[in-house]
Amino acid sequence: MEIFLVRIKLHERKLEPNGIIKTVSKQYNGNIKTKIRFKLLNDNKSYYSNSIDGNVNISHFEIPDNITEYNTYKLIEKRGSRSLLKKVIFLEPNAIEEYNKVMDDFIKKLKKKKQN
Repeated sequence: MEIFLVRIKLHERKLEPNGIIKTVSKQYNGNIKTKIRFKLLNDNKSYYSNSIDGNVNISHFEIPDNITEYNTYKLIEKRGSRSLLKKVIFLEPNAIEEYNKVMDDFIKKLKKKKQN
C-alpha cells in the first residue's frame, strides 16, 4: 500500500532546478505497514518525494468531522465548488489558478454591485 501525505499551501516559492524542499510531517504509528511519500505542486508541476517506510492505522484515512470548519475549506467550497475543493486538496495542476479566477470573478461582481 502506498499513501500520499498532502499539505496545502496557497503561497509558494519557485523550485529551482536541482533545488531541495524540506518537508515536515507528523509521524504516524499503526498496524498497517506501508510506503509513504509526499506530493508537492510547484509551478503547476507535481513532484513526489522518495518513499519512506511507515506504519498507519485505517483511522488515519478518516476525514475529521471538523475539517469543514477550516476557513480555507469554507472559502473554496463557498466561492467555488466541491469539484474545485477536491482539486485544491489533492494538489491538481492549475487548481490554485482556477480558484484564483473564481475569486477574481467574485471580486469583480462585488465591485460592480457596489457601483450600482
